[in-house]
Amino acid sequence: MHNISIMKVDTKLKKLLLIISLLSAGLLLFAENVIIVQAEPIENSQSTKSRENVIFLEDFEDGIDLWTTTDTTDPGSFWNTSTFNAFGGTGKSWRMADEDISPNGGYEDSWYQVLDTPEITLPSSGNLTIIFDQYRAIEELGSNGEFDGWDGFNIRIRNADQDYSEAEILTDCTPAYNSTSLYSFGYEHNEDPDGIPGIPGWGGSTDWISTTISIPASYLGNNVIVSFAFASDPNTSTGSNPELTGLFIDNIDVAGVFTNDAEDETGFIGFSNTAKGGDLWHVLEDPSAPSPLYALGCFDFETSLYNPNMHNYISSENVIMPAESNIYFDMKIKTELDENSFPDCDYFSVEVRYIAAVYPNPPNPPIIIWSNWNSISNPLGDPELENIVFTGSVSNWSYFSDNWSGYNDLSLLADETIQLRIGLHSNDDDPDGFGLMIDDITLSDSVYTHVGNEVVPTSNVKMYNYPNPFNPTTTICFETTNEYENTQIEIYNLKGQKVNTLSVILSDVQHRIEGTGKRTYSVVWNGTDQNNKPVSSGIYLYKLKAGGRYTSTKKMILLK
Repeated sequence: MHNISIMKVDTKLKKLLLIISLLSAGLLLFAENVIIVQAEPIENSQSTKSRENVIFLEDFEDGIDLWTTTDTTDPGSFWNTSTFNAFGGTGKSWRMADEDISPNGGYEDSWYQVLDTPEITLPSSGNLTIIFDQYRAIEELGSNGEFDGWDGFNIRIRNADQDYSEAEILTDCTPAYNSTSLYSFGYEHNEDPDGIPGIPGWGGSTDWISTTISIPASYLGNNVIVSFAFASDPNTSTGSNPELTGLFIDNIDVAGVFTNDAEDETGFIGFSNTAKGGDLWHVLEDPSAPSPLYALGCFDFETSLYNPNMHNYISSENVIMPAESNIYFDMKIKTELDENSFPDCDYFSVEVRYIAAVYPNPPNPPIIIWSNWNSISNPLGDPELENIVFTGSVSNWSYFSDNWSGYNDLSLLADETIQLRIGLHSNDDDPDGFGLMIDDITLSDSVYTHVGNEVVPTSNVKMYNYPNPFNPTTTICFETTNEYENTQIEIYNLKGQKVNTLSVILSDVQHRIEGTGKRTYSVVWNGTDQNNKPVSSGIYLYKLKAGGRYTSTKKMILLK
């Protein structure tokens, strides 16, 4: 690893170091624990709701100049010859990377990058091999179900009159592939979705190493094309770990009849092997929009349909979140999505990321490193929590929180700089709906949950703790307008990991505070975890969970 000084934009250095460690280990992966939630429309949904302390509002009346749209299915080719990290420290090597990704270039999520050699005529006899040097700075291996690797690289061969889809993966390698089933090729790019038997390849990082691969005898005397193929999964790439600078190859020798040292690109072809979904986000006129006249749509304005194979995102500008605040996301929405069993269905995602680190880079401006994109249901990317995505059809303009209630609490990101991202994702079937329309994206102090068809403003819940800071115990007090049978205080550390759960029995006199004229309750936390072991000093978050919904979040400080 490079010696890079790390500086957080605030004083939470421990949080920063842990985040960087997790990112490097590949643990923060949105591909894990993904659950899809169907819309449950509420009848007679309110057309407007009073919002307290609006932090951010986008109604698209001035267009989308401050937003960025991305079609991750069509990144283009990023194979090039480069002097960066070249073999032997001189000349050029082939590199798979976007050199504009700071600080030293790298790759993005969901890539499938292929470099084809020119057509090569192989000898008609002998034990033929492909020899080359490789250097990898890609995501480390990890497991998920039948998969034992994330991002990866392999070598393929085909006859010159065949398409790339017909290429054979070469497996007689020295060193051997260190993954038998790569998630990126298999699941993300649909070459073997269940991971059995799997798409093999190399993952993780290595210094320059000589590689030898046997060519099957069936190709003797044929005109062939050799392919160097790389694929990445939906998360953990250079944007979240700048040490992932990509893939490098050099000194290619195919059967002794073709050589290339990356000083000459003649005849080589690089391409992206992803099915192209298209970038369909656009502002449209809609007199029925919640804030007329304009709204945002993700569909082809000529056909009023969205496309198959879409992974199409729109991302916000930076939003500075307030400190010590309840923060909730919402938006007005209409959807018409083809439904099926996840993951073979069409759905949309609502995601968030935050600044995880700032790298000093004198005399240039500091380099900002963002966290992974995390589901709004799991804003800190806890690998133990579910990542929620959304599907279903909502025919009339209504609130996101009406139809998918309980997945919009961003209070854990108080005092952070964040970006929001909304994505439309489709399978390879031809859709028959308009996809997604949104308006009035809001971050505010107010959240609404539902009891039957009644909309209940849970921002009426007031909560505090005393003393704060404290050592070793603190009393957590809250007021509520409703007496829910299942009421808990959940305590989290700054990683988003649950530390303890305190049950509050509202009918128990020991939890009730009398004489206030309100429904006021309290519970004591003694600074221990679920195993009754003392926790370390630091900032902790406590959340009130009432009636199965999170309703309020606050911070407290344990000082020892």
